[in-house]
Amino acid sequence: MKTYIIDDEFDSRGIVRVYLEQDFPEIEIIGETDNVEDALRFLRNNTVDLLFLDIQLKTQLGFEILEELDSPGFRVIFVTTYDQYAIQAIKHQALDYILKPIDRKEFKAAVSKALKLAKQPATNYLEAVRDLLKSETKVMLPTLSGFRFVETGDIIRCKAESNYTRFYLKSREQILVSRTLKTYMELLQSKGRFARIHQSHVVNVDCITEYIKGRGGEVVLSDQTRLSVSESRRKALLSELGYQL
Repeated sequence: MKTYIIDDEFDSRGIVRVYLEQDFPEIEIIGETDNVEDALRFLRNNTVDLLFLDIQLKTQLGFEILEELDSPGFRVIFVTTYDQYAIQAIKHQALDYILKPIDRKEFKAAVSKALKLAKQPATNYLEAVRDLLKSETKVMLPTLSGFRFVETGDIIRCKAESNYTRFYLKSREQILVSRTLKTYMELLQSKGRFARIHQSHVVNVDCITEYIKGRGGEVVLSDQTRLSVSESRRKALLSELGYQL
């Protein structure tokens, strides 16, 4: 069995290596990295049976690797500091995970389970992760210190700011994320009623309190923000609001 380690903490990668070498000599470590880009490049060009994947990788999320790969043939053991939301998703699908600091007994149990399941197809296993994550009502927003879990219902609107996206919450808090608005559009729509009303704005349809007619029109949101609707997006927005032209 060939394995690959993805973790942005050097010490954590070292612990995984040592435990594998001492307890599972039949597993071959064929590489490691601390970032999403290198991981995707490697996984697209090499055969891997088992992946050790950290959830938080600097300013990115390990889940992005699973989303980018088509029909990956490997199994995943998540290694993470975070014990909420993502862990619940993993546990719900009977996936293996290990919380940091890594407990050797838990590590051995997780790897042993992966070895027993090695002959079963892995594609459905990863599809289950994708489906479950899409069904959750929270989005994960990377921050400088880690990431935040935000209920989609708490988001009033999102604004594109070059290669960044600013999230405006009902609490009046603002969160600036180093991802484009396009990155979040499909994700938000899969979790709630969100509409892109302008190249720079996505709004929570449930937070629209008023629509004002015009060439494209304007919307007033629950935080009293007033935004223009582009003419090309007016019809789709009104349809989402239940108004038939």
